[in-house]
Amino acid sequence: MKYLYRRPNGYYYLRLRVPVDLYPIFGKKFIKNTLKIKKVVNKKHLLSKIYMEINKIFKQARCKMMNEDEAKNEWKNLIVNILQNDDNGQVEGIEVTNTRYGKVEDSYKIPINGLPASAIPVPKNPISEVIAEYCNEKIKGGNWTPKTQIEFISYLNVLVEIVGDIDVKDISYQIMRDYKNALGRLPANRKKSPQYRYKTVKEILAMPEDEVKPMHRKTANKNLSLVSGMMGWAIRQGYLDKNYAEGLSFPIKTRAFEEKSPYSIDDIAKIIALINRIDRKARPERYWVPLIAMFSGMRMGEVCQLQKEDIKEVNGVWSMEISYKHGKKNIKTKSSERTVPIHRHLITLGLLDFVNSAKIGHLWTNLRYDEKHGYSHKFQRWFGDLNREEVTDDPKKTFHCLRKNFTDYLKQSGVAGEIIEELLGHELKSQSTGRYAKPYRPDVLKPILDTVDYGVNLPVKFYSKR
Repeated sequence: MKYLYRRPNGYYYLRLRVPVDLYPIFGKKFIKNTLKIKKVVNKKHLLSKIYMEINKIFKQARCKMMNEDEAKNEWKNLIVNILQNDDNGQVEGIEVTNTRYGKVEDSYKIPINGLPASAIPVPKNPISEVIAEYCNEKIKGGNWTPKTQIEFISYLNVLVEIVGDIDVKDISYQIMRDYKNALGRLPANRKKSPQYRYKTVKEILAMPEDEVKPMHRKTANKNLSLVSGMMGWAIRQGYLDKNYAEGLSFPIKTRAFEEKSPYSIDDIAKIIALINRIDRKARPERYWVPLIAMFSGMRMGEVCQLQKEDIKEVNGVWSMEISYKHGKKNIKTKSSERTVPIHRHLITLGLLDFVNSAKIGHLWTNLRYDEKHGYSHKFQRWFGDLNREEVTDDPKKTFHCLRKNFTDYLKQSGVAGEIIEELLGHELKSQSTGRYAKPYRPDVLKPILDTVDYGVNLPVKFYSKR
């Protein structure tokens, strides 16, 4: 169908059919907008610009780089990017009369490598297309959880924002060094911050450095590592000859185990006191989720998504199964699927009785599922607020540190590293035990797990009248 047509009033309009798979994002089958221009010198040139921008938006939408509101904003920005507010009609390919879009960047007026905009070759394999292909393969292969998809796709999209949607063959070491330097100056969560939300990368980089707090170097290195992984994939697909991002990273002085601090005994006692004040019948998840994490090493998301069917007897041992078998689940990696015995303290406190009394399905009925956070978002906000108000003001101590406490207890008790790795859901590096041997049985892990004890009084039992 026509992208561009002229109405009887003399103005040109864009009319576009939305692909069927993108109806839910755009909320309609057709998108139609006036361009508010009456004269086009070169329709073919204008349509080429439109085609490139439209396909970029569709690719980002398919890779979940945008939600419905962002898709609508991108569509509006497409028109602004195409139109050049030049009353004298000097822009190659488009002669604009009156527009309602105001002043926009004169990007088409600036020669690139001495060439006018109309002579700039269209990239054969734009980075955005290569990224979209890479992301689709990861998503279809089940390598990324929904939350990981959103995070990683946004990281890769920053690469395109900084270096432009150039042909992947044009990437060089210099371009990647410039990307690294620019990345290191960008703020964290800039899409969420009102201060930066509506600014382009160029506008943020132009701001005085004392007005922009850069993202943590660990986050920047995560971006660089992901881009390096994407380029490694691009080499295997024949798009690139070299990995120009390999080895790029910012130095970090702290060691990995220093990035988070375990809770002290006093901190754990405060968490227990907090649990004792909870209305257990109304909010059972606020009682059980911290305790299960404390005595199993499970991640918050893994505990928050437990189903009744996940609690079962295996080899004579009551255990919690972390798998995709029952209900909606977001599991971090393949090695995270495992079976964890239930600690003796949890049984004493009444966990099995609570599970037996629960209805079939999700254990924590107050927690609702969403694609990005799974079931944990509401609980995370509650615990995070009280953690800062009543437990500790140390920013290095968060819910995830309960997993660190659990790990450190086992390690200091002399438990073998591969046993700890399996309990935590980490991939075993050993070829013999990781590849050829089955995971440890729950009856083997149970006596080891039961040794974990932090030396504080347990909370009141779940079904206690107190």
